[in-house]
Amino acid sequence: MIATNVTTVHRWVRRWLTVGVLAALTVLAGPVTAAQPVPARSGTAQQLAKIDALFGQWDGTHAPGGAVAVIQDEQVVFARGYGMADLEQGVPITVDTVFSLASVSKQFTAAATLLLVDAGRLRLDDKVRTYIPELPEYASQVTVSHLLHHTSGIRDFFQLRALAGHSDADTLSMSEVLRLLSRQHGLIFAPGESYAYSNTGYELLGLLVERVSGQSLQVFCEQNIFRPLGMAHTQFYDDRSKIIPRRAVGHMFRPDGTLGIFRSSFALVGSGGLMSTVGDLALWDANFYHNILGRDRARFSQLQLATVPLKDGTPSKYAAGLIIGSYRGLPTVLHAGRSFGFRTQMVRFPQQHFSVIVLSNRYDADPQTLIDAITDLWLGDKFTQPAVPPPTARPPAAKAAPAQMEASKLSGYAGKYYNDELDATYVVQPCGGGLCIQVLDAAPQPFNVERPDVFVSAQTDLIRATFTRKGRRIDGFNFDHGALRNLRFERQP
Repeated sequence: MIATNVTTVHRWVRRWLTVGVLAALTVLAGPVTAAQPVPARSGTAQQLAKIDALFGQWDGTHAPGGAVAVIQDEQVVFARGYGMADLEQGVPITVDTVFSLASVSKQFTAAATLLLVDAGRLRLDDKVRTYIPELPEYASQVTVSHLLHHTSGIRDFFQLRALAGHSDADTLSMSEVLRLLSRQHGLIFAPGESYAYSNTGYELLGLLVERVSGQSLQVFCEQNIFRPLGMAHTQFYDDRSKIIPRRAVGHMFRPDGTLGIFRSSFALVGSGGLMSTVGDLALWDANFYHNILGRDRARFSQLQLATVPLKDGTPSKYAAGLIIGSYRGLPTVLHAGRSFGFRTQMVRFPQQHFSVIVLSNRYDADPQTLIDAITDLWLGDKFTQPAVPPPTARPPAAKAAPAQMEASKLSGYAGKYYNDELDATYVVQPCGGGLCIQVLDAAPQPFNVERPDVFVSAQTDLIRATFTRKGRRIDGFNFDHGALRNLRFERQP
């Protein structure tokens, strides 16, 4: 365990809870149908009523919803649950409900990494293959810093698995992630040259913490973050058989328009997988201003917020699991998450000592809009820039009809094509004057003719298949899918 003055920590946590959070959460842990805002120094009754109204769409027993906490000067001034944690079991959401945080978890994986840096057991410029030699040679120049700031160029395993036809919710082990990386031919870009959000990078950080500390990410964080801060309801959910009291279930709409439960056996936790409550996250937020973690506490806090420019000097906004941004002229520190039926976001205005946390167990939730509305209510006289007006609704521009190709020519593209990086076979068939491309049992995806041998997705021009030939015979195609470029599919006999 990294050294911490535990007595000081507990004294500070007890004092903080006594004056703010404990009172708030005790008062607000009642039935979901009753709004019980906390009297606040900076929040008027009108403000609190308006916040309550923002979440009224989720209130009641008919739908999933979420929990919200508003924090001013390190005190929770409003906290409440809305809607149902589990529609199947009829369990309401309270401020004690435990949510999956999705990518909001990344700041905790980053913090664990930085605690090892602070303790001298790891350096930001260390090559990752020093600790994870299973990584291919193409990753030999990737450093710890590159992983933290999403500048490694390592491909995102969620995107790779989706392209291979697998669900995000499927079971996946770290050893399978390493095997998937071993099949890749290279990086998206040279380390440090660009930015590309990579869940893979944060799973590797979680593994790195495990190997350097000799503990699982969960145990390390429990000893060095959660317990010192009094975050008793927070844990990395790395054992899917474990019972989590008061846990919310993720919900999302099914193809027929009805709500369904989204359960997952996915147990990797470095890029997500943290379970927590709005109350525990309020403790984490308070530590931002009064950090008690690490040996050199000031340096640890600085590392959390440090961004690193790209090689060409282009500035970056991504720090250590945190995005450094602004809203209406005020600096912000934030991160959002979405996965497995959950949407989450935590936004901090450090100069105003103001934060808003929204955790939802419905995938169609829009935490950003809700947080912006709360911020407008609270900080209206602090902004230095006007609100950005919503975009004017315009009728969609008429699109030219996609080019059509003769059926006899389209038939020449039909066949099976294999990519060794995905270990996946795509089936190509003519359809509707263009092509349909299908993997496994997924729905065929339509592609329109862009020009001879080049077909673009009917949904977005970021997805494109460029066919190649040997002589007159088509021998394969190069597939571009967003940041992934030139995935090579070879035609099968």
